[in-house]
Amino acid sequence: MNLQLVRVEARLWDWSALHTLTGDASFVPDSMIELVSQASEDDAMNYYWDIENSVFVQGRLFEAAEATVSLAMAALACDPPSHVKPVLFEVIFQIVSGVAHEDVLERGDLDLEGRCKGIVERGAWILEREALRKNGGQALDILERLGTDRARVDALRDPGR
Repeated sequence: MNLQLVRVEARLWDWSALHTLTGDASFVPDSMIELVSQASEDDAMNYYWDIENSVFVQGRLFEAAEATVSLAMAALACDPPSHVKPVLFEVIFQIVSGVAHEDVLERGDLDLEGRCKGIVERGAWILEREALRKNGGQALDILERLGTDRARVDALRDPGR
């Protein structure tokens, strides 16, 4: 798998300036690259937990969620191995389902959720591609969470109809 797109996307963000529950987000690009480089889903989940326990925690998003979801979408665009996709889908789903943590709101960032969803919406074609593949249910779940048109989701769910 060529990770060049993920590396390019990672360079577009100032990770040390982005907050997580545990401090700055400098570790996120390396964790994401490691996540998509693993030989098994279980190994990829070890890196998922690094992200989940700091970028989003119990449905609460920290400032780094926006940049993290952009990396996850870039990784998905690279067509990673099938055992990694469920983990990427989980990162994306958790972020588009989350709400801003109180600390984020107190800093005056009232649109973090909207920006995160916007990144995923702009890459919806990637999710649509995945929805048409074997085990595309998680991609459909994300599209539904985004509020994608019901007729479109139904057509993706049953493309032969």
